[in-house]
Amino acid sequence: MPDYIKRLRDKVGEEPIILVGASVLARDDQGRILLQNKNNSDNWGLPGGTMRLGETIKETACRKLYEETGIKAENLKLTDIFSGEDFHNTNPDGDSTYNLIVLYEAFGVSDEIFIDDKKAPLDVKYLYPDEVSNIDDRSLKILNRLGVFDEDLDN
Repeated sequence: MPDYIKRLRDKVGEEPIILVGASVLARDDQGRILLQNKNNSDNWGLPGGTMRLGETIKETACRKLYEETGIKAENLKLTDIFSGEDFHNTNPDGDSTYNLIVLYEAFGVSDEIFIDDKKAPLDVKYLYPDEVSNIDDRSLKILNRLGVFDEDLDN
């Protein structure tokens, strides 16, 4: 947990807080979607994460894409913004967050994925939608809204 969120949690406890973050939708030349296997579950999801203090949301998207996949995007396009009850989460420890997620689509990305296992021990792959049987709820909501998936998958 970043220090800022920890300090905030120390003050408010489990009360709901708003977190701002970015996710990145990247596709390869074959139309497959870049997904990562989340390390705290067996689910796949879009690369992304929480904004740091002083960082722009676009910088957050670039940083998270690189940290989680080793890929640098030549061009990011603002695609959509997600918030509300659909993006409310209560962790097993009771912490409640309402997430505002800014989605960027990455263009000019490399098909080559480089992960530094010491920093981000995640499995990252380009996958077709029909190859994914377990995707995290947040990514599924985003991809459903974009029309990538037409129906819910079994999680």
